[in-house]
Amino acid sequence: MAACDTDEYQDYQFEQDRSIEVSSADQLSAPDAQPTIVLGSSGGELLAKSGPLLASDDFAPPAQNFGPGTHSISIPALSCVAQGGAISGDLNGCEGGTTTRANGDSEFPCAITAEAPDVRTTFICPLELPSGAKINSVTAHGYDDSSDAYMEAAIWRTSNAHFAPDYFSPSFEGQWQSSGLASTPGAFSFPVYLNTDPAHTVSAGYRYTLGFGLEYSTMTVLAFGFEVTYTVS
Repeated sequence: MAACDTDEYQDYQFEQDRSIEVSSADQLSAPDAQPTIVLGSSGGELLAKSGPLLASDDFAPPAQNFGPGTHSISIPALSCVAQGGAISGDLNGCEGGTTTRANGDSEFPCAITAEAPDVRTTFICPLELPSGAKINSVTAHGYDDSSDAYMEAAIWRTSNAHFAPDYFSPSFEGQWQSSGLASTPGAFSFPVYLNTDPAHTVSAGYRYTLGFGLEYSTMTVLAFGFEVTYTVS
């Protein structure tokens, strides 16, 4: 296991827990004591303010990949939410590699599969990009070890005041793309938004979503996740 950088870990704790720090016992007992609220970190330095947290305060740390340029983000299938009563989280445990758990086994969460044979299981994943960003491409990744299993996926947006999907892919529209039923293809990938299509500009007032479905009959199919490339001007 790689050595842990204490400073990095502390920054991560602060970003996740929004910790409240008081520098001394005297400060606690002072009549006008104002705790220091840590809002996040940037470049290894903590962002903090004294006094109560206001609605106008920027509570989130600066996003590292929202600066100008073209970026890529990966969305693990394990982070997506199951629909229709299926179980979210790992539905296919793996083991081996260098994993050693506290009780001595080597199991680790690795990928998502369908809930049961001949039952399509659907998952959704939020896609969080700033308004004005341009989506260049979306690619789905997975693994299939049979000729009767597939993964399908699509991208859409939904108005904040509505529930109907707006499929904005010029080439695919509302047609969910699929890995197909090829004979034991092994690791696969397929496009969900083509990089040859005009880039889609993310608009305020919409929720952006990636969805995927899995189905198999005999052997399993695994969803690994998505890769999204986007540009910020």
